[in-house]
Amino acid sequence: MDLEYSPALLSALSEAEHYLGQLDGIGQRLSDPGLLINPFLRREAVLSSKIEGTHTSYSDVVLFEAATRTNDHRDDNARQVVNYVQALDFGYRQCRLQGTIDDDLIFAIHRTLMKGTLATHARSGRLRTDQVHVRGNNISVARYVPPPAEHLPGLMSDLTSFIATNRSLPLLFRIALVHYQFEAIHPFNDGNGRVGRLLITLILCLEQRLTHPLLYLSAYFERNSEEYYDRLLAVSQRSAWTDWITFFINGIREEARDAVKRTSTLFDLQKEYRSRFSDSRASAPTRLIDYLFESPVMTIPRAQHLLGVSYPSAKKIVGNLIGRGILRPMDYDARAQYYIADEIVNVIEQPVLS
Repeated sequence: MDLEYSPALLSALSEAEHYLGQLDGIGQRLSDPGLLINPFLRREAVLSSKIEGTHTSYSDVVLFEAATRTNDHRDDNARQVVNYVQALDFGYRQCRLQGTIDDDLIFAIHRTLMKGTLATHARSGRLRTDQVHVRGNNISVARYVPPPAEHLPGLMSDLTSFIATNRSLPLLFRIALVHYQFEAIHPFNDGNGRVGRLLITLILCLEQRLTHPLLYLSAYFERNSEEYYDRLLAVSQRSAWTDWITFFINGIREEARDAVKRTSTLFDLQKEYRSRFSDSRASAPTRLIDYLFESPVMTIPRAQHLLGVSYPSAKKIVGNLIGRGILRPMDYDARAQYYIADEIVNVIEQPVLS
């Protein structure tokens, strides 16, 4: 690999490491990591699925999850996004348990990702057995043709071996190489992009660069989608490694910086919400506020369960949050009343925080 350590690349690497350090420091200081992990992961799941043509929103996903708790299953798009959440959560837990990323883990992540969706097929969680092409109506005009299926076992073995053993390059460079190689191998019939983006976060956590899964690149790739595909293709066509790695590291820098700003905004909002109950001796409203930052859609039965109070007490607490402008009733389902914290949702859904 011919890699030029250009000033632009080294500057991007330094800044990316700086913001990653800030983000990890925030994560380590959290008494409840779910406060950030849950909303950040769901935002990533929405954006990663959007790249693959599945269009839903963060609010749709948290509504779907709330409806699932009341046995109201309706939205296949939201289900695919929730599968992504479950796949990354599963991968994160397994990485911590086994201390490595191997073929079996990647296959299990893919099975979780495809579970119960319209795209589920017999080869879910297994390598493809046929030739595929990328971005074209047929193989003769495709922009990229991945390796034949018979080469996949060896290529995947090489990839996981590289993840486990190569230490000759900076970690962020190695992750850029892994992401390119996985996308180039294209091991599955469907879901390759989502698994490839998910691996970025898992390797950062596996290598203890992040204590919790708080950094995701789908927003950056989606904003720069044409350049993303152009940079990947340029590596395949003319070994343009420096350009690709510089682009990738810039993404780490931008998204780590955005995550730090988004985190600060959420903390400020949480503090401001809590101040609205400074005149109250009751702790239940502030406890429910904290739960809203993990999942900003609430029902009275869920509040009752989370707080361990009676239904009338939960209804009163939810009403109190409505009265103080934190929750808003939703016209979502005649069978169950949902309440949403719009300001929290807006912070998560904003494309980029300035």
